[in-house]
Amino acid sequence: MSAPSDVPEPELANSEPPAYYHKMDRRLIILETRFDVILPTIATKSDLIELRSQLDARISKLEVDMHKSFTTMTHWMVGVAVSLLIGFAGVIAAVLTKI
Repeated sequence: MSAPSDVPEPELANSEPPAYYHKMDRRLIILETRFDVILPTIATKSDLIELRSQLDARISKLEVDMHKSFTTMTHWMVGVAVSLLIGFAGVIAAVLTKI
């Protein structure tokens, strides 16, 4: 099978490259350099899996700590409310005994 006649012949190996070749080559070198610098810093799938497991562990610890704090705060609030009721009852009893 022969090549169609409208397809241009490939340039010879010893011919001069096209005018845009040097600009394109320079841009390609810049892009490759950027990729070489950026690529090692990109997270891999295993990095993301490890990060997810660490975050899950920290979030569950935070949930436990918050639950403990809420329980402690509730106990304090109940204790303060009971103390206030006893205090007011004492004040009322003292006032009523003087009347």
